[in-house]
Amino acid sequence: MELQEALAKRASLRKFTGEMPTDAEIGAVLDAAYLGPVLAFHDMRISVITNPELLEEAQENGEAFNRMGNPAYMYGAPVWVLLSAKRHTENMPNTPYTADMLNANMYWTLGSIIQNMHLKAVELGLAACPMNTTVVALGDNAALRRRLGIPDGHIAAGSIVIGKGTQGYKERPVKPALLPTAFLK
Repeated sequence: MELQEALAKRASLRKFTGEMPTDAEIGAVLDAAYLGPVLAFHDMRISVITNPELLEEAQENGEAFNRMGNPAYMYGAPVWVLLSAKRHTENMPNTPYTADMLNANMYWTLGSIIQNMHLKAVELGLAACPMNTTVVALGDNAALRRRLGIPDGHIAAGSIVIGKGTQGYKERPVKPALLPTAFLK
């Protein structure tokens, strides 16, 4: 699959069969993450969660956090790739970079990594959906964060679920109206 096709087909698929992707497929998705624009000062980590009990506990934690009646945060996906990072509280020594600048760069990097993984999942024909509420819900649950492999001093920063899907990707039309664009020549 060419990149343009993967971009046109990329969508958040939320219907999973429960079937586990192969180790090679998971490895290929992780390789796409490793190709993201990560710098040493980002201090990011990846946890690949396939343990059903941990997935269920994260699901329940997300539901309790949200309290809006949407019980499908993990959507039955068998793989949850969770990214964590250390938030900067101090400026970078001997540079003009403030903690706020470093954190903004970390979130930009995080988005790039998740997009890389999502596009690779599309190319492989795996269903994938970036996750937010389940990640945010981890903020007040230090014990669960530790069980999910998040080091002390790190925050849960972003994630994506992947697995075999019940539906395929279809090409989407380009919609420039969704993102107003100014050309400054």
